[in-house]
Amino acid sequence: MAARIGLCAGNPVMGLSGVIPRCLGLWVLVLMAWASPAMALSTTWTGATDSDYNTASNWTAGVPGAADDALFTGSPANSCVVPAGAFALLTLTLDATFTGSLTLGSQPFTVHSSVSLLGGTFNANGQTLVIDNASAAVLTLDSGATFTAAGLTKSGAGLLQVAGTAAGLSLGALTISAGGLDASGRFISVLGATTLSGNLTLTGAPNSFGGSVTVDGVLTVNGTTDFNSALTVNAAGTLSNTAACVIRFDETALTQVQGTISISPASGLTDLVSTTASNAWDLNLTGAAGATFSNVRVQDGNVLGSVSPTATNGVDLGNNTLNPPSNPGWIGLIAGMVWIG
Repeated sequence: MAARIGLCAGNPVMGLSGVIPRCLGLWVLVLMAWASPAMALSTTWTGATDSDYNTASNWTAGVPGAADDALFTGSPANSCVVPAGAFALLTLTLDATFTGSLTLGSQPFTVHSSVSLLGGTFNANGQTLVIDNASAAVLTLDSGATFTAAGLTKSGAGLLQVAGTAAGLSLGALTISAGGLDASGRFISVLGATTLSGNLTLTGAPNSFGGSVTVDGVLTVNGTTDFNSALTVNAAGTLSNTAACVIRFDETALTQVQGTISISPASGLTDLVSTTASNAWDLNLTGAAGATFSNVRVQDGNVLGSVSPTATNGVDLGNNTLNPPSNPGWIGLIAGMVWIG
């Protein structure tokens, strides 16, 4: 072996007999190892030392990093508390057997792929959970887990699918800055503001938005939904409905559409009504990129703006007004059913 090492260093006699090719192969392997990305580390919380997330001895394979998988399982010696600072993971799993808690620190916590909350307690401590997935990922919520988050931010180009046995997702605030979030038949309830630059699909019920909703992406509402504050669809945004449901709009705030609105269930009728019966809600169509209403029933609607939508199969449930009343595209008599007016 010593001779071969010498030959690699440049022995002219043995170097031609095949040792140099072997050495070159060794160098290739070294370079490949240097250039290849590190494999994701999987590490499990034990809490053997204390409750500090950043203590290596509390984990089976050290503190996880942004490319690593973190697992919480069983009954650890101590629950986990994330200290101040920015931390990130590849995936996060609170196993169904987990009986402890994970409490975030004073900054948002980022996960770059799937999050599974199957047991134990995830306490965001007033902070935001950021899921920054570049490709498809899953947010799994089981009824056996406790999930409290001041906010959820979805970034990254990938679709985030909600799964699990929990009936829905309750949040303090919701931001979708890229990609999409599909609630997959579960309800979404947001107390504060919702901002959509990406896409949000609602198919479960009942959905509720307590704060303002601003849409620059695509908001698809195919399940009963209450907008309890202002709803604004900006020029780049779209509000879409393709399945019959009930959509309620706040009577004290303006629903403004500068982008596209398409309320056209494939079968059945979608109801557009007020969050408080008999109190009028305002729909202002200003410069809408496209406004289509088909197979709808409308009640307590006060329509503003000069945009003429395409309206077919509309049923007037009463207490509807038009401003201006001369808008020719807004009033239609289709097969004996009257759009608003």
